[in-house]
Amino acid sequence: MSKKTLKKRIALVAVSALTAGVLSVMSAPASNAAVSGTSFNWGTAAGTAYTTATAGVCSQNNTSDVLEVRQGRFDYTTGAVLRPSAAGLETDSTTVYYYFGATGTGYWNQADSAADTTEAKIDRSADEKTLTIGDTTTAADLDVLDVVPWVQTAAGTTTINLYEVVISTGAQTLLETFTLRAVTECTPSVASLTYSAAQLQTSATALTTYTGAADVSAAATVEYATGVSYLATFTLDPLANAVSDTDSYLTAKSTGGCTLSWAAGDLSSTRTSVVATSGIYNEVLKIFTAGTAANTCTVTVDYNGTVLATKTVSFRGEAASVVSVSPDYAIPDTSVTSGYYDVKDAAGNRLAGFAPSAINLTGTLAGAAITFGASTGTSTQGTVTIDAVNNVRGVGTFQIRATKSDGTTVDSAPISMLVSGGMSTYALSLDKASYTPGEIITVTVSSKDSGGRIVPDGTALGGTVGFTIAGASVLGSAPAAADTSENGVWTYKYTAGIITGNWAANFSSTSSATETAKQVTYSIKSNSTEVTNAEVLKSIVALIASINKQIQALQKLILKR
Repeated sequence: MSKKTLKKRIALVAVSALTAGVLSVMSAPASNAAVSGTSFNWGTAAGTAYTTATAGVCSQNNTSDVLEVRQGRFDYTTGAVLRPSAAGLETDSTTVYYYFGATGTGYWNQADSAADTTEAKIDRSADEKTLTIGDTTTAADLDVLDVVPWVQTAAGTTTINLYEVVISTGAQTLLETFTLRAVTECTPSVASLTYSAAQLQTSATALTTYTGAADVSAAATVEYATGVSYLATFTLDPLANAVSDTDSYLTAKSTGGCTLSWAAGDLSSTRTSVVATSGIYNEVLKIFTAGTAANTCTVTVDYNGTVLATKTVSFRGEAASVVSVSPDYAIPDTSVTSGYYDVKDAAGNRLAGFAPSAINLTGTLAGAAITFGASTGTSTQGTVTIDAVNNVRGVGTFQIRATKSDGTTVDSAPISMLVSGGMSTYALSLDKASYTPGEIITVTVSSKDSGGRIVPDGTALGGTVGFTIAGASVLGSAPAAADTSENGVWTYKYTAGIITGNWAANFSSTSSATETAKQVTYSIKSNSTEVTNAEVLKSIVALIASINKQIQALQKLILKR
């Protein structure tokens, strides 16, 4: 059997028999279509799209194929025409045929006809709800009708499905669905949250879609130097059309100290409530705050009373302090050291965008190279790098200076640091000389360089480490070569055992070529509620002696009688 692909046009004319009401027709999404090239738009008989300038047309959206018209004003002589906008139906009528099936109030206003040289066979069911296009049993490679009219006879909803049927098997595929609604008035302009979006942005760029509008973090937390956040809104109605400006308004309100404006260049507004009445389907709201203090505000935007979005914007204040965050106190003279810093406003918020400098370098830091990474407003501090390689060992200080947008500066308090060398001597100590059973023992290993200065923070015990402590058990980890120092010491925890007596702890490390092993003694003594074996034995001996005395006294008494 030969195949032939023809492009066929189907026009669906909705003819109303109502004297009052509105005819609203909606097609199913294009994803329902099973045949390549099937795409329909509403349009006039001449094939052009409807507009709101057309008498009786309320709205049209060719993306979702939605048309809404008002009864009494719409031109039903031409009808509401559904036309293929691309290739139409790509069919092979030697193997398939089509039918429209309707459920609702109305009928197909199309007479039956036999196939001829220009059109396919048309059969209308007895209840006038089904219209079959093409021969259901034999080949008839002909065009279908140019216009297929449906008459809506009462207010309500009618659903029309277009199916393709394989003649040989009877298998059918739903190609498209159309819905007809007859109502009394055009749908008023209301916002649909499904087809609307609102996004905090760092620039006054209008949205062009309602999808993917995630807030920009820098617009939700605004640095003092930036000072402005933008809330872009994109608002469509339930038919996915732009909301109307007619008798409509977009209102924005703020609490918490922010001021608002719909004007792109306005930074002088002192209003906390503003209204837009034109171009409101894709407006951009400017949000800003006066003064230098930090504050957080909440902004709500609604369309004709329907809340579209509620957003919280945090404004950072002006820089008020610079603080050093966990840089090492003791640093090496053989490698570069890194630390952190924060620039904060008066409320303690971390600020971004500052590139500080080091000032007032004194002592052993006078020749150090100190550089800074940019500050951030996130959970990560800004970085500071201190290069004191080959500097003289000893104590030095410096300050961190941040320059504000107006040119004034904020300085940190002096930061003291010690430049020192590697391990030369070490010592071992315990936090106490005596412990009770089960008590925590704190073991401390300390080290100094050749000049008696504590070793740099982060120094590893290194080499071969030997450590023992009799009479106790470790809590956590025992000393190891990879362990690093803090303020010149390494600390460990042990638990005193239950056996009382005198004990010793010993430590050695090959990191120092000149130092010898260290030992420290301690004791474990019973507490007031415990009795030792010696005390028990002493009590037993005393009891026996007392019993012997009583026996001797009794014997003397018997002899006297």
